[in-house]
Amino acid sequence: MKNTSYQHTDRVPVNYKQQAYNIAKKSYRSVRHLIIEFWKFSNSYAEYKARMRGQ
Repeated sequence: MKNTSYQHTDRVPVNYKQQAYNIAKKSYRSVRHLIIEFWKFSNSYAEYKARMRGQ
């Protein structure tokens, strides 16, 4: 009885760790995507401002 309950409690943190890892991976990917999008936008905006100043 004790052994099975131990296995059950042992299984939960592993699953939780895996879930947390998946969530972290997803959020990291989305944050990286946002950073790239923002970087592209700021670059094009700076280019646009420079072009406006040139004219």
